[in-house]
Amino acid sequence: MQNIIKALIVLTIILSLNSCDYFCDCDCEDDNPIDTEENLSLEGLFVYYNFDSNSIDQSENNLDCQPVGNYSYVSGIKGNAIFLDNPPNQPFAHNAYVNLPEFNYSNDYTVSFHIKYNYSSAASTNHATYIWTAGAQVQSGNNNGYEYQLGFRTNAHTHEDLVLFGGNSEDVGFITDTEKRPSIKDAQWHHVLLRKSDNTIEFYFDNTLIEKVSIPSDLSFENYYESFLGKHQWIQGGSMNKADRYNGYIDEFFLFERAIIDDEIHDLFNLNY
Repeated sequence: MQNIIKALIVLTIILSLNSCDYFCDCDCEDDNPIDTEENLSLEGLFVYYNFDSNSIDQSENNLDCQPVGNYSYVSGIKGNAIFLDNPPNQPFAHNAYVNLPEFNYSNDYTVSFHIKYNYSSAASTNHATYIWTAGAQVQSGNNNGYEYQLGFRTNAHTHEDLVLFGGNSEDVGFITDTEKRPSIKDAQWHHVLLRKSDNTIEFYFDNTLIEKVSIPSDLSFENYYESFLGKHQWIQGGSMNKADRYNGYIDEFFLFERAIIDDEIHDLFNLNY
């Protein structure tokens, strides 16, 4: 009899618990698809695109991005990734890129994503290929219309290395030193991160600080500017220069409205979220 009573007590305790918490790995009270680890905080998360066969923003802001041209969703570094199909020396063939939501880049922020570049020695030696850019161009017919452009691109001649650049039409700004430019020609996935805090920008590549630069005092974002994956916003002769399109893969794109901490950089690199 005592054994029966004990069994009934144990059964009552089990039934009173949330069975989902004990018997499955899901979070029944949270529909957020980001399963954060201890270090990565979602505080200040502006957008998150995992590109798992869609362009839906996985943050709470519902700011979906807008892919354009010949793009597809393929196997990525975590789930699927977006592939921007811009064959070298065929700039008008596909014109693939992604429109990102407008964002105030004058404040602190962090942008993080993974790339796998389709390197080709046949790429044009006259133009760099632009991977992520934020900036504005207000005039057409020349290169002097934009106020401030920031981004990651390949170097213009060999297309083998990744370059952080920022500046205005007067060439006031910064660009990654030649000796510090990491190679991305190996057809492997790499993590790219930019962290802005006050007037300082830090460029991380595969969890390693590559460069730390100060933003010149005469460079500033005064408005909300367009940003893109796969192209820049410079207008030449009234039309976009399609020779500068990025040909490759992008996955796990995060944009935070804050400068994240070092442990969070490590987590984004290791996909611990």
